[in-house]
This record gives sequence, structure tokens and C-alpha cells, in this order.
Amino acid sequence: MGWEWLAGMVGTAALLLVLYRLGLLNTHAGFRIGGDWGGPRRWEGRYRSFSGMASRRFVPREGDRLRVRVEAEEGSLDVEARDGEGGLLAAWYGAAALDAPVDLRGAARCAVRLRTAGFRGRFLIALEETGLVFLDKPGPV
Repeated sequence: MGWEWLAGMVGTAALLLVLYRLGLLNTHAGFRIGGDWGGPRRWEGRYRSFSGMASRRFVPREGDRLRVRVEAEEGSLDVEARDGEGGLLAAWYGAAALDAPVDLRGAARCAVRLRTAGFRGRFLIALEETGLVFLDKPGPV
């Protein structure tokens, strides 16, 4: 094993870190039967059985809000949305049926974490355009 191997490993680790920071990779821990999918603005999943934790990062645009939907057939989900500094934007614990918007005004990044001891159902977490542009300071329009 020479320096080429080390350079390849460092390059792969750097690529994975960039993809994670852009919100294109999920983190999971626990037991899952089912799956989730999505892109940089949408994350959805359907599970026959899910116990554990999953998280995803989003990078909102100006005027975006986060849509959180949960439809449980059994069990429930704990959902937390946090800004880039770790401040809590919104949280629901024991959510079995949920359809709620989250105001992302001023958040350059957003992280969503799902936790459950047992869940069967589906969820959707998505950035939505509101069509609104928020001004930090009042002034002429």
C-alpha cells in the first residue's frame, strides 16, 4: 500500500463529507424494513418497521419553509428540526398524524432528526417555496 491508496482514501472521505454537508446523504442508526429517498429539497420514506434514528440536512433558499408530514399505521415518530447552529426550530414528540409547516426565516441550514422505538408508516420532509422574500430591515420596496 503506497501513497496512492492513502490519497484515494482521503479523497473518498472528503467527497463523503461534502455530500453529507450538502444534505445529499442521510445518517441512520437502528433497525429498518423499508426505505427512504429524496434529493436536496425532499426526503420521504415508507417503512414496514423502523426503530432507531435517521437524520437529514437541508439548505433552504430565501423564503422557503419546511413541510413535515407523518402518517403512522402503528407507533409514532419524534421529529426535531434545528437550524445550522443547533437551535430548535420545531419539535413534535409521539407524532402519529402530522402535517405542519416550519418557518425557516433566517436559517441558512436546517437539520431534521427522526427517532422512534417502533414505527410503521410514511413521512415526508420537504422544502417548499412560499413565494415570500423576507427583508431584514424595513425600507422602500
